[in-house]
Amino acid sequence: MGYEFPQSQDRSDANWLMIRTQLVFRQQEFSDVSPSLEAGDIVRIAVWLEDLSNRRLPECVCLGFTEPNLRFEVFRVTEDFVIIGVRMSLESRPPFKTGGIRDETVCQFSLSYAQLDAHAQQFRAIADSFPVRQVSQCETRPTRPAKSKEPQFTAHALGQMRRRFGTKDSRPVH
Repeated sequence: MGYEFPQSQDRSDANWLMIRTQLVFRQQEFSDVSPSLEAGDIVRIAVWLEDLSNRRLPECVCLGFTEPNLRFEVFRVTEDFVIIGVRMSLESRPPFKTGGIRDETVCQFSLSYAQLDAHAQQFRAIADSFPVRQVSQCETRPTRPAKSKEPQFTAHALGQMRRRFGTKDSRPVH
């Protein structure tokens, strides 16, 4: 695991991490390395696990990220353990059937509160090794002028809307 672009000074690339996902299911193995999480996501996972290990409901029961490859969910909470699910999709999804629905695989883990705490500490250690990098707010490449917040329609689009909605008014329909 590491930064996808270790030397990047571009704020959109600087914090992507190469993440290894591994799964063994019924004597089948799958492993993938892809930029599935950003450095800040590792901290979010650590806090999420810490909340669960301290018997607090996390801010989000379902923890998703910018890339939809991985998602963490709380399935069940008992006095002795928590069942969490990890949903894997896209390139993070194994090619073999594991019981997931649609185009994703769901792995469920029954973890004691001590195990949740240990995993939270592991994610904290990873976050310490790969902190969120603060890079220049200046773009290193030319940018487009800011777009107006008002909808912009071409004459062709306005004509299509007038025909579709039967309006003769030249203003856009909201």
